[in-house]
Amino acid sequence: MPDVKAGECYKYEIKAKGGLTYLKADPYAFGQQLRPDTASVVRELDYTWKDRKWMKEREKKQQEIRAERQAIAEKVAALLVESAVTVKDMRRIFEMTEDILTVAFRSPSRLRAHQDH
Repeated sequence: MPDVKAGECYKYEIKAKGGLTYLKADPYAFGQQLRPDTASVVRELDYTWKDRKWMKEREKKQQEIRAERQAIAEKVAALLVESAVTVKDMRRIFEMTEDILTVAFRSPSRLRAHQDH
């Protein structure tokens, strides 16, 4: 977070249904206040990240996933146009495929597994 300095206290604000709001300490914080206070404390970490290669590979995979998702969306749109379906039919198709597309968009590897069979 910009402009946060070591030693500053913070809590997560969790908004629940019904308008309730909870302030919670960070369970992964590197510092915390002493009792009876309960806030997390920002600490200065003397750590050099060594994940540059992994981050580059991750970005490449994310680009591939985005391309796969775009291809799926384009195929669905083309099929609907080719089929010249009615609006009523399109609604039914979208209702039936909503769960399938949700799974495909969240987990492209599952989609590939199904395409291989």
